[in-house]
Amino acid sequence: MANSLLMGEQGRSTSHTLTSLWLARGQAMVRGLLPPLAPLRAPPPRRQERIGLVGVVIIGVVYTTILFTYMFRLHNGEGTHGEDLGIMDQVLWNTAHGNFWHQTICNPISDLNCLGNVSRWSIHFEPSMLLLVPFYWFGGGPHVLQFVQVAGVALGALPAYWLGSRRLGHIAWGWALALAYLLMPVLYSAVTTDFHMVTLAAPALLFALYFLYTHNNRGLIIACLFALGTKEQIALDVFMLGGAAILLQRRYRVGLALGGLAIAWAVVALSVIHFTSPLGASPTAARYDGLAATLARLPQILLDPARRGYLVKLLLNAGGVGILAPWALLLAAPAILLNVLSNTPAQYSGQHQYNADIAPFLLIALLEGTVVLLAFVARVRPRFAALIAWRQARQPALAALVVVITLGGLGVTGVTQAAETRAQYLWQTWPGPTAHTKLLPTVLGIVPDDAAVAAQAELVPHLSHRALIYQFPDGIAEADFIVLDTKSDYYPEPTWAHYQDDVQTLLHDPQYTVLYD
Repeated sequence: MANSLLMGEQGRSTSHTLTSLWLARGQAMVRGLLPPLAPLRAPPPRRQERIGLVGVVIIGVVYTTILFTYMFRLHNGEGTHGEDLGIMDQVLWNTAHGNFWHQTICNPISDLNCLGNVSRWSIHFEPSMLLLVPFYWFGGGPHVLQFVQVAGVALGALPAYWLGSRRLGHIAWGWALALAYLLMPVLYSAVTTDFHMVTLAAPALLFALYFLYTHNNRGLIIACLFALGTKEQIALDVFMLGGAAILLQRRYRVGLALGGLAIAWAVVALSVIHFTSPLGASPTAARYDGLAATLARLPQILLDPARRGYLVKLLLNAGGVGILAPWALLLAAPAILLNVLSNTPAQYSGQHQYNADIAPFLLIALLEGTVVLLAFVARVRPRFAALIAWRQARQPALAALVVVITLGGLGVTGVTQAAETRAQYLWQTWPGPTAHTKLLPTVLGIVPDDAAVAAQAELVPHLSHRALIYQFPDGIAEADFIVLDTKSDYYPEPTWAHYQDDVQTLLHDPQYTVLYD
């Protein structure tokens, strides 16, 4: 009897030991996948920090000057569009003149968002854009929006610099990370695609990530609130930041607060869209065809070359080494899935504004992947430990090396993506007015400021300071004036032949008279 009792106790003890061992292994595996978010190092010495900040400010100013000049010339050369520079310009102009948040510009042929004369909130919830209304009290227009977009994104170089310099212990790494952020192809495409408030989610989320690292709760909440106001989908990103605070920092109160804020914001945003939309929901929901159809597309993430290639592009934007920090990529998973499961190819093309909120997480993946890579090299090849120490001693050489590698890697990625898109990259085309487009001011001078106008897509942003502006061929019946450039793009018509037919119909319509050709 005693022997049996002893055997039973030994068996239970062995079982308990094995269970503890498996639990320990499981915890170690989870820690490997979700390592604690390491606190940043102390800032560099004051003199070195001044040099670092001056350097990153110069980088930001040069970036803003070049990109704003590019966008300025693009607009003056009829390179911007009704969707969405014209839309945003009209919404802000209308609001500044007493017609709150109203838009009339849309594409009735191929755009799911075309609802006609509606509140902008019936399509997207972007209350942070209200901060731009005062500019329109003093004559703001498309160029103001272009500057705000470029300069706003450039501000993100500051948290990128602070993260790089304090995580890796040198201002050269800060400069490299700031450059990596500004030159990231997915972000460049967003900055140079008309104007979208969600593009400004990139710097806001990057500030939020920096405040998350530094345990600055007030800054974290403020940055998240601004980011949330740029588009309803950012609630997913803020929710993931809350998860990061819980799982990677064990800061449960902060994490739950962020998660609750994200959920509450999503409820408010969806409610506003529901009550303002004639459909009872945002028309962009049609991009997913319902939950069942969206889930049915899950296998296509790997089977469809375009969707699979999109994931590869994102990894390349993270410098390739981002894969060594899967937890950072996991933070962007909801935003990535939102794109890759859409039935709209533009969302998983790697272009336009659809990746702006993903870019900050790709940058963190690049940063943390570099940390993992350096630690691995130092561990596997002890003689390389001297190289790791050398980075502290050889500041100029390291800065040059890191900058060259950063520019080279992102340049290859950018050229690859540029070959697959019509986006005008700086190294491909420098836009500007031509002898033909210089006639535009003469044409615009004919149209009264209070007239209802239907205009071609590229001309809409030049005429959007009015209550009623339509994107041809929409609004022909309501328009007092129709303004076309028959040497421009025929969008949104499906073919050039369709466009020509509509133009010829107008020319033979006795209701209209040609005022200028």
